[in-house]
Amino acid sequence: DKNILLSLLSILSYHVSFRMKRHNLEGNIVTLIVRYADFHTFTKQEKIQRYISDSTDIQNYASIIFKSVNFVFPVRLLGISISNLRPIGEQMNLDFSSSDRSSVSSVVKEIQEKYGEWAIMKCRSIEIKERNVKGRRITQ
Repeated sequence: DKNILLSLLSILSYHVSFRMKRHNLEGNIVTLIVRYADFHTFTKQEKIQRYISDSTDIQNYASIIFKSVNFVFPVRLLGISISNLRPIGEQMNLDFSSSDRSSVSSVVKEIQEKYGEWAIMKCRSIEIKERNVKGRRITQ
């Protein structure tokens, strides 16, 4: 019965989440493994945009994959795994496309016009050995 299998997905998601959080990890590839009674194994994975470690998120993505499975034989094994792991909170790559870069540049310009040119800048632009922060200005 598919409802029983969906309930098992909930339990499996909890266990996967618990192990990931214990090791302070998150991932963005969710894999569903289904082994039928005849030992034929079906595996499908989905890469998602954000990294997850919460059991609800894991269950939601696994359920989406589950709904695409054609259950032709009784199920012998059901499994969930998360891959492409990284430490929780690791800095994301900010590799913008040219249109995104243009949007970011216009927002940076607005902030600088409102709060001054030192309010926001690229980190590599800061080459100040000593600085004193007074109000919103940085002086050497």
